[in-house]
Amino acid sequence: MQQPTDRAQFRMRIRSFILKRSSHESKGLACLRFEGYGGGPYPRDIILALKRNWHFFWFSSWNYRLQEIPYHDLIDLFVTREDLVSEIQASGRTNCIVVPGGGESFERHDLLFYPTPQLLDIDLLYIARFIPPKRGDIALQCLRYLADRIPNCRAVFLESLASDPATSKSIRQGRLRLGLENNLEIKSVRLQEVNLFLNRSRMSLFTSDDEGLCRAFLQSLLAERPMLCYRNTKSSTRLFYDNRYCHYYEHQTGKCAGEAAYRLYQQNVLKNPGARDYILKEKGFKFYDLAGWQSHILAASVPLYENDKQRLNPNDIVPADRLTLSWFWRTFELVGYQKREGSP
Repeated sequence: MQQPTDRAQFRMRIRSFILKRSSHESKGLACLRFEGYGGGPYPRDIILALKRNWHFFWFSSWNYRLQEIPYHDLIDLFVTREDLVSEIQASGRTNCIVVPGGGESFERHDLLFYPTPQLLDIDLLYIARFIPPKRGDIALQCLRYLADRIPNCRAVFLESLASDPATSKSIRQGRLRLGLENNLEIKSVRLQEVNLFLNRSRMSLFTSDDEGLCRAFLQSLLAERPMLCYRNTKSSTRLFYDNRYCHYYEHQTGKCAGEAAYRLYQQNVLKNPGARDYILKEKGFKFYDLAGWQSHILAASVPLYENDKQRLNPNDIVPADRLTLSWFWRTFELVGYQKREGSP
């Protein structure tokens, strides 16, 4: 692998959700998700080295087509939805476990999110991790459009604690720049409190260009809130778009999103009846708690160890109640570089 000449130019991370530690008896089992910045190539050689001690699984609910995963041939187990199994198997990868729903979501969303009688005092609710692909800038511009027509409209942006600091700062600066101090509250709350905000909102906004399966989208439908979505997203969320339960805007501009939000406001749509049953019954979406989610993947991984003539040692399995440490991910940072000429 060709390496950049400056350590600062090439920083890469493998974020691994570890279910089983590696030991002298058998390989570990970890989720492989790779993030790079600085323009460096995917370090296949490093992943190959890690595979001496690890089996890797991958959530297909992340928004990647299989051919876009440079190391898909190094994945041992795909955790996928039924409608994506054929694509994975066509590539020659046969180890799949079908999870009809939550992907990497391990919270029991079906218990945490539900409709309740509430006073609707929030006109626009935006729930997101503040990172560039989520397009918080569009959410701000949408709100500005609404505020120009409904001066006393109120919005709440619920920010995930895993947000990108630069994007978070930009959204707060945008709030001031667009003169939305009296219209917009930005805050972070515990997951258990999100349902209260959903049930107080007239509409929930989804603006992402590109991501996996958006949990906030599912949360909104489970709470039967009116849902305004960017129709042409590349997110896996589009698999759940349904004209009965979703309203759309067509282009990633604040005006287009704002016009759609204003129409929805004028229509006085206060509920989204049937949306919960649509997700849980019609689409058969299932949510697992952490232990149940872990047990599904461990059970599917048994053949991997049998093929290696190893055994899945229960003593190496990380207890489910410890898997949520460090923001759900155990992070390994891999830094590749070449020494500069003349450097020690």
